[in-house]
Amino acid sequence: MKAIKIIGFAAVGLLLLWLGGTSVLDKLVSVGWKSATATIDHVEVQDAYQANQYTGTSLVRFTTYNYHYLVNQSQYTGKKQTNIRIFPENNTIKIKYLPEKPEISVIDIGLDLFSIGYSVIFVFLGFVILAVILPKTVKLMKTKG
Repeated sequence: MKAIKIIGFAAVGLLLLWLGGTSVLDKLVSVGWKSATATIDHVEVQDAYQANQYTGTSLVRFTTYNYHYLVNQSQYTGKKQTNIRIFPENNTIKIKYLPEKPEISVIDIGLDLFSIGYSVIFVFLGFVILAVILPKTVKLMKTKG
């Protein structure tokens, strides 16, 4: 039972690290990319429950956006999973696409304080959780092995 709690807590740390890190990476990678307007075709929200050593079970919500956009009169589609910003279906959003390969795109979250703060907090929490949990996980595996 203890191993399941530790692994669940580590999974939450990885999830927080991923959620914060992908937003930052998308922004950094797309610096020289061109902008376009996209329309959200479908929004899917999925709830996942993670075991947490201290609070029991916690809810993590993932939002997947499917969108389409035009570049040089050709239509492209994109898909992004995140949990920041809730955009409804048929809403227009700003995206950035790679000029040489317009089929590669990211949602342009901008550099507002919320986006930066959210990303920094999630990356920090992910690192802290992993720094606390990884040594316990390794110790537990050594005692079982």
